[in-house]
Amino acid sequence: LLQVAQLYQDKFRNVGEAIKMFQRVLDVDGANEIAVTTLKQIYEARKDWESFVNLGRREIELTDDSQVRMERTLALALLATEKIRKPDVCVVLWEQVRSFDPGNAEALSALAGLYERGRDYPNLAEVLRLQVETVTEPGPRKDILLKLGLLFGDKIPDDGSSIDIWRQIMALDPADRRAPEQIKKRYLALRAWDDIEAFYEETGATRDVIQNHL
Repeated sequence: LLQVAQLYQDKFRNVGEAIKMFQRVLDVDGANEIAVTTLKQIYEARKDWESFVNLGRREIELTDDSQVRMERTLALALLATEKIRKPDVCVVLWEQVRSFDPGNAEALSALAGLYERGRDYPNLAEVLRLQVETVTEPGPRKDILLKLGLLFGDKIPDDGSSIDIWRQIMALDPADRRAPEQIKKRYLALRAWDDIEAFYEETGATRDVIQNHL
């Protein structure tokens, strides 16, 4: 099979038939180095990135070394994100990266963008929560919390989670004007009158202000 594949490629210049034969080689010997290397070169030359990625995934599955699997999966995810731009393909690869390294910053950042574009808000919320846990710089951390707070307010009906997020923003930046307004709004939606009063007392507001808002 390998000899036939090489004949098609080198002598007959029939790349289509060569691909089929090299694929048959891999059906018999999934780790055949000549077939894998040659197919990668052909796919790259033809800019057939989806086939390139599929072959790369197949190669990773046959790798026993977990560190090598992680490195190859990360490289493949980066390539797919740049070349293929098919969200489903990219999501699978980045989630595989997370299976090796759950807090991988590149994976979380890429998945946040992919889930946002795909309007997959529950998974977006999960990824943003993980980013909050891994990001320590106040500025970037606040940016992520803002996205998360607005997500729970506008896309996911969960006033309790929204309040928790906006309280984190207040703790991070007491001068932020949006946080108190959003917290008040969520408490009102929940009709949590005692919590509203406690919140105003906590932030130094008077009972007259509370009555005006009720």
